[in-house]
Amino acid sequence: MTVKSVRRLAVACAVCAASVAALATPGAASAFTLAPCHGESIDGFGSSLQSIAQKEVWTPEFNVSSVGCPGGPTVTYKSGSSGEALESWGVGGGSANFSSTNAFTATDQPTNTAQAEEIEKNATGGISVGKGTLRTIPVLQAAVAIIVHLPGTCTATSTAAPGRLALSSKTLEKIYQGTAVNWSKIFKSSEGGDEFKNCTKKELKLDPVVRVARAEGSGTTATFKKYLHLVTKGAVESGKDWEQLAEEVPNTLWPNESDKVERGVKGSGIVAKVAEVPGSVGYVNLAEARVTAFEPPAGGENTKFFWVELENNKSAKTYADPSTDFEVVKKAQANCKETTYTNGKKKFPPPHTSEDWNEVTSSTTEKNYTLCGFTYDQAFTHYGDYPGTSEKEARTVFDYMNYVLNEGPEGGQAELSKEHDYLALPTNAIESQNVLNIAQKGAAEVGE
Repeated sequence: MTVKSVRRLAVACAVCAASVAALATPGAASAFTLAPCHGESIDGFGSSLQSIAQKEVWTPEFNVSSVGCPGGPTVTYKSGSSGEALESWGVGGGSANFSSTNAFTATDQPTNTAQAEEIEKNATGGISVGKGTLRTIPVLQAAVAIIVHLPGTCTATSTAAPGRLALSSKTLEKIYQGTAVNWSKIFKSSEGGDEFKNCTKKELKLDPVVRVARAEGSGTTATFKKYLHLVTKGAVESGKDWEQLAEEVPNTLWPNESDKVERGVKGSGIVAKVAEVPGSVGYVNLAEARVTAFEPPAGGENTKFFWVELENNKSAKTYADPSTDFEVVKKAQANCKETTYTNGKKKFPPPHTSEDWNEVTSSTTEKNYTLCGFTYDQAFTHYGDYPGTSEKEARTVFDYMNYVLNEGPEGGQAELSKEHDYLALPTNAIESQNVLNIAQKGAAEVGE
């Protein structure tokens, strides 16, 4: 145990309760008969994109922090996928588990109206469906890195990113639509000043581009497909466009699958598969990419295995890295600061966590990295309406959600900003545009 942990564990439970009450986030807090930190231990489940944030930042800090519940109930996170998380609450018609072993779900693929209704129909208290008790609460921003394993003996460089390649959003879309079938068709001298070294153009024509995708329904996949929809609006597979493919549960279908598509389980599986297969391209949350493979000399400048810089302004012909410190061992932050998010045809951000967040995406022109997105935790305003729940479970979910969204010292948002390859939620002086404030109000509505 670290000195920091010992110090925090020395904080009395009475102080813990006072801290939670004093630092409660905006909004009308739910009424509990139980005092703060007097619930039961719970498990959360879902998104592998959130896994590092949950397991290495939030749950250990909540369990010892003076603004969490030191000495009180603990929170444990079980990593799976966003699709599996939705299914665990009944999306797709399966059995739903709302007990303390599955007290909140984490997803990068937030529910649409139909899916929210499907979850809420499992309630036993006769509540209305649609925009009822389910809350979809943004918790952080993340960058999706595009990782590459060059074919044969090739290495690469570019004017935009020396030692690596620079990709336009159009080229990236062609790769995953399956129309860029070999490496000679991908890179041109006009794109980021790219060039290959140590291999010939003839060899590039013979080397196929291998797409690597998630084996299971994935929120990272949904984020990626929504981004590709910004590039190509029309149908790409079986009459469906990229956005429609993103909404499917599980969202495992890709265009032109007659050409080889390799699969990896979770983000770590994507990285492992790209490392294994020459000529492959994959997509993965920055935090998972850095922790699983991209440490020199395995990945980085002038190697066969690296992540690319993506075009962030077509007119200016500029490109950006998913990380604020590029490909080095040391963690940094997702390069998503000042991202301009959109919400389909509706104004961004949605005004409340009871609304649909499933159409939220970034844009292809950004100040920094373009392929960024939110990830969400889902909880209920009335846990008692769902089978297998208790006030103790709801109490701990409330305490934990409010810790995660606390931007004060030792709060979850502040801890997230300490170089973990994520980024805290955006804020804004205009209340209706303040994503953190909207999220905090949703967390404050979690109830028994």
